[in-house]
Amino acid sequence: MIISNNVSNIIVFKKLSEELSRLIEKEGWLVRPYASSQLKHFMSLEKEEQNWVIHRLEDYLAICKKVHRAGRPLKDARFLVEEGLRHYNFSCDLKVESIIKPSYVVEFYGKDHRQIFRTFNYFEFTSYTLEEIYCRPWYVLYQRDEEVTRQLIESVEPIIEDQIMDPVFFDMPEHSIDERTSLEKLRMMAKEIAVTPLVQTKKLVGYLNVIQVRLAD
Repeated sequence: MIISNNVSNIIVFKKLSEELSRLIEKEGWLVRPYASSQLKHFMSLEKEEQNWVIHRLEDYLAICKKVHRAGRPLKDARFLVEEGLRHYNFSCDLKVESIIKPSYVVEFYGKDHRQIFRTFNYFEFTSYTLEEIYCRPWYVLYQRDEEVTRQLIESVEPIIEDQIMDPVFFDMPEHSIDERTSLEKLRMMAKEIAVTPLVQTKKLVGYLNVIQVRLAD
């Protein structure tokens, strides 16, 4: 029996997202793989985008398994970042790596601002499904003060345009980030720590973002 590409992608996405959901649950957090078996967000993507999402899930699970094999906890943010960098053959400024604390959320973004990787504690601060996290853009999922967003974009733009290769360390006040469309509409308080270029074989491929996050009182 020949399985169509779309059906095949649905099967693979469900398998991978369910596996990651179980992994997150073992760490004490509940993140559903998807809200409906119809996968409306995943199915709204073009085939190329579906494949991109599937590859990122495969990458993330592979990185987590490497951390487990090394006998380290997934909540060890710095070690998880190191494994993520090795997996993608990325490098970044060592000064930024050295300031990563267990409580920080660290994210890798491509030049197109799509999130490639996040530290495991990201899942402590979300009520979105994995399908939403992987298939919907961040600006649809989250809302924050426009002035803060403007400052962040201005900080990242010189990196994306390959004008600077040095990290940017922030001195910004803590600000709120609200989930726009989730069931729980969580509010987080975040403080930007640093952003730095991600390099692969001497070529700029994106940026690494470090944030201190807590759930709002």
